[in-house]
Amino acid sequence: LDYSHSPSSGRTLLLSQITELISISIDSDDILNVYEFGSASWCQDIVAAPDGNVWVAHEGLGVIKFDLSLNPLCCITQEDGLLPSNYARSLSYDWDGRLWIGTTKGLAVFDEARKASNFYTEENIPLEEEQEINNLFLKDYW
Repeated sequence: LDYSHSPSSGRTLLLSQITELISISIDSDDILNVYEFGSASWCQDIVAAPDGNVWVAHEGLGVIKFDLSLNPLCCITQEDGLLPSNYARSLSYDWDGRLWIGTTKGLAVFDEARKASNFYTEENIPLEEEQEINNLFLKDYW
């Protein structure tokens, strides 16, 4: 169970629970929407985007951006050349607004404005065979 709260969302909490994404009103505790991914894909992580939407990492589907009504807006995949693997495990934003994505085959840094990614894989970072990036923490570098 992961969660993300976007300050621009008006007190909405988003939860990812294995195969679904759920939005809940913090003020009323009402479930607002549920998005089902199906049994073939598991939610791995969720992060609020600077624009008030959310990105969700999936095991097998890559990374999908949702608005707070849980409408899918876009997707980042290996097939599009934007991820080293569709098995996304972890997400984090840096101070430049880039989305860092940990996958089973390395790290991607996605620049949404340019619609481009840089990869850091076993060829250029010290990952051992079968090692996955399951957690990301970007330290404040100021």
